[in-house]
Amino acid sequence: RVSMDLARKNGGICKEETLPFNADQRETHNFITELEVLKKNLKLLKNDALLCAIVDNRFKAFDLSVDASLLAESVMNQNMNITLEKIAREQCKNDLLKVPNFKTKKIFGSGKKFLKKFNAILDKGKPIEISYKVKQFTDDDGLHSSVVTARRWHAGKCQYKIRNSWGKSCAFYNKKVICEKESGSYWVNDEDFDKAIISSTYIDGN
Repeated sequence: RVSMDLARKNGGICKEETLPFNADQRETHNFITELEVLKKNLKLLKNDALLCAIVDNRFKAFDLSVDASLLAESVMNQNMNITLEKIAREQCKNDLLKVPNFKTKKIFGSGKKFLKKFNAILDKGKPIEISYKVKQFTDDDGLHSSVVTARRWHAGKCQYKIRNSWGKSCAFYNKKVICEKESGSYWVNDEDFDKAIISSTYIDGN
């Protein structure tokens, strides 16, 4: 998924189907995991040729238009978000969905005051991009970004609907979430949501 800033800069965003997926919708998650493994082991790679060979071998199962040298350079020199943006941009550079110019705003914080402001934005029908700690909802560790698209009351709890980019499998999540497989989303209680979230970005204006 291309970030809001990148979408604004390029005048468009990638379609989800241009990113690496397979029949059970787990391939993108596996692809990101491979990138993270490679990033952690960069110090073991002695030269560029070896790095490119390993990248080519590890990622040959994915349907990518990005060549090994570009992918290796990106993983070696950039953080993970920039790497994913470069891959997405290269994958769909001739098939972008056009978007209008827009301004974005970030909100930070935690607790009732933060959630009240967050809810007010959602109530206006605006989806919100969030950066968060995945260990709150999975057995994995690290940081991730997704989009919050709705909230509801369920069993006496306020819950948020998080539209993820890992596909339609429910295998990744722990018992704290309610997985909605058909939409590639999951619901989380506000207490767990508040513990996980780091920052939020939304489109400003009407």
